[in-house]
Amino acid sequence: MSLNVGILGHVDSGKTTLTRAIAEMASTAAFDKHAESGGRRNTLDLGFSSLIVSGRRLALIDCPGHAGLIRAVLAASTVFDMAIVVVDASSGIQPQTAEHLLLCSIFCPKRVILVLNKTDLVNESEIPNITKKIRKALAAIGIAEDSPIVPLSLLNVKDDTLYELMQVLEKSVFEPQRENSGR
Repeated sequence: MSLNVGILGHVDSGKTTLTRAIAEMASTAAFDKHAESGGRRNTLDLGFSSLIVSGRRLALIDCPGHAGLIRAVLAASTVFDMAIVVVDASSGIQPQTAEHLLLCSIFCPKRVILVLNKTDLVNESEIPNITKKIRKALAAIGIAEDSPIVPLSLLNVKDDTLYELMQVLEKSVFEPQRENSGR
């Protein structure tokens, strides 16, 4: 049984870049099959890929970050077992990030990993304060305050920059419970 993992965050936070980097580490398929996505450099539809982590198949669901595409994100979030929310370190929690976190608080509040991306755009000494603000926001909406927050920069993706995230992902793998009654 697959573990459905939503990849969420504000437009241009690095969701698709992160998803591609994870998938490349695991040698899986491509994303953004929508014809206009390449020209616009934004995700216009849900992107899917899968990989095996700790013996469990993870289905990655790369969600668009545009406000106008929230219906697709809402529909997808109903199948999330867990989520990875990408936050742009230089901008903090933006409107669509907040909306996506609210969806996580409904569908997977105890199974959220946050990726603090674009850390190359902020002073390293600012990261603890940014992390503190994120934790405060999580607590306010009922997401586990101890949710992992992994700072990284996807500007020059290297396997070692994703190592910590992959370790967190491995520790987060679980057996999802599904309703099998057919009702």
